[in-house]
Amino acid sequence: MLAQEHPNEPFANYGIMDQIAALKWIQKNIAAFGGDPENVTVFGESAGGASILALIGSPLAQGLFHRAIVESGGGRDVRPKLQDDMPDHPSAMSAGVAFADTQHVSQDDAAALRAIPAAAVRGDLGILNNRTQATYSGPMIDGRIILDNPASTFASGKQNKVSLLIGVNSNELGALPFSGGWRQEILGKFGSRAEGLRRAYDPQDGEKMLKTFLLSDVLFVEPARFIARAQTATGATVWLYQFGYVAEQKRLWQQFAPHASELPYVFGTLNSQMIATERDRRMSTSINGYWVSFARTGNPNGGNRPNWPTYRPLDDPRLCFTNQGPLATSNLDRERLDYIADSYPQ
Repeated sequence: MLAQEHPNEPFANYGIMDQIAALKWIQKNIAAFGGDPENVTVFGESAGGASILALIGSPLAQGLFHRAIVESGGGRDVRPKLQDDMPDHPSAMSAGVAFADTQHVSQDDAAALRAIPAAAVRGDLGILNNRTQATYSGPMIDGRIILDNPASTFASGKQNKVSLLIGVNSNELGALPFSGGWRQEILGKFGSRAEGLRRAYDPQDGEKMLKTFLLSDVLFVEPARFIARAQTATGATVWLYQFGYVAEQKRLWQQFAPHASELPYVFGTLNSQMIATERDRRMSTSINGYWVSFARTGNPNGGNRPNWPTYRPLDDPRLCFTNQGPLATSNLDRERLDYIADSYPQ
């Protein structure tokens, strides 16, 4: 119905269109508030990070921002096409028709479609089940706003050349059981290379490391490294990080930093979520300082913080936010990440 109403205009991807409209508003108006339209940083985490990758890849966002921060945003996601079905990936149009059927509404009845409550549209979608529902599409390849999957866009060098700060947490999804559908889906991606994957994680046999890190590595860690490499290839400056700091009060039962656990440190909201110690507050001051410096100057370094090296594919440098403080490392977990990367078409 929307396609019939607006045949010559972009439709769908409305969330990305809203973000582009907001960036255009900033370009037009921010100077009146004391801001600089030539110094704009976009910033997102998780699904927000995926939105930032979409903006970097969108020709309609070119020139609207100059730097980007992506926290745990993936990068190897497979997006549906707007109208053409693909094997195992129904088009956004097909998903929309399927959703209308679940609501007992005709796809041709625009008024009835618009009257569907937001709660029904949202359903039980979440980070772990959005890929399995035939009635969900999310960001889609429409050929105008989003041209391709993020990996294809970045690999081809078609993305916007902006400075990038990107990273992940030390064990994004480690608390999830590595069994059932997830195990079958992830290992199935590697086919005959699955046994080699096990050896890359657990050379002494067993599956301890595989069970602990594979989900996180496939969905977050390797994609972040891939995006860092691809953006560096455009000539843009990139900084890669890994957040592994665990609040002192949690260390008796928690070894790694799970998904989204960096946010209270970035935003300085520790006291609203825990009883923060002085060491916790120092970590928050440190990471917040890196982020603010990057947004202001294009370089996260400054003050008395440990130096954060720019990204180079040769030695994979990244800044690790550890329990002992920020620490620059190189070639972290390179063997297993290389094995995952080599499983994708080059």
